[in-house]
Amino acid sequence: MTDQYHEEILAELKKVSAWADLSRQAIERFKRMNRVASIVLLVILTCAIIVTPIAVHYLDKITESRTSWYTVDDCLRRGEINKAIQLGQKLIEKTPGDPAAHRILGAAYLIAGQLELSLHHYEQAYRLFPSDQNKSNVETVKRRIEEEKSQTSGNTPTQ
Repeated sequence: MTDQYHEEILAELKKVSAWADLSRQAIERFKRMNRVASIVLLVILTCAIIVTPIAVHYLDKITESRTSWYTVDDCLRRGEINKAIQLGQKLIEKTPGDPAAHRILGAAYLIAGQLELSLHHYEQAYRLFPSDQNKSNVETVKRRIEEEKSQTSGNTPTQ
């Protein structure tokens, strides 16, 4: 075998060795990048775990503050009576002098079959705004209360 042949083999071995070194370096960089990426991902997930409940709390507050009587009315239309009453009770505390608010809450209680509470809010609506409609609502609920009382006592209502 000639020296030139040995030199060619040596050159090839050096190329293979260089390639192996580059591969090892690339693998080490990849491992470091994986560690960094894992740490970054862990930090992001930790922040998300911490921030999510806080964000949900504030979003609930924002949603609650944006709740309006239109929302209550919409709940009534969808048949979500208990939700409409809960929202209405919160809103009526903010707007106790609004006759329309009392009328909507009165309707919610009427649909729920809570006639005494319905009457209370219809009377408040009439007191604040004595219209024919509000008067009619009060009279209608009073008649229903009387009808229920007479049915429970075994008497039939007189016309």
